[in-house]
Amino acid sequence: MMKARVEKRALAMRDLAVIVANARGASYRDDHLRIEYRAASEDRPHGVDIWRSDDRTTKVLNVIWRGDDAVVVSYRGGPWERALKRAAGV
Repeated sequence: MMKARVEKRALAMRDLAVIVANARGASYRDDHLRIEYRAASEDRPHGVDIWRSDDRTTKVLNVIWRGDDAVVVSYRGGPWERALKRAAGV
């Protein structure tokens, strides 16, 4: 089970990824990260995946949610978080 502090940080990163997706499109890529956002439909929840660009095989964030119910599937903190903040204008 994920500790509350880590889950809170992961959800904050999810929120920033959604800001980037809304501003720049559901698929975003720069020199540091790649974001894929999936909007909810009738049969699936929202979802966001982030990979480090320096290692395309390492997914650093995966979150799915519907309304206020969110599940952090995976989260690996690291330098990509600074890149995400820059991309979101924070």
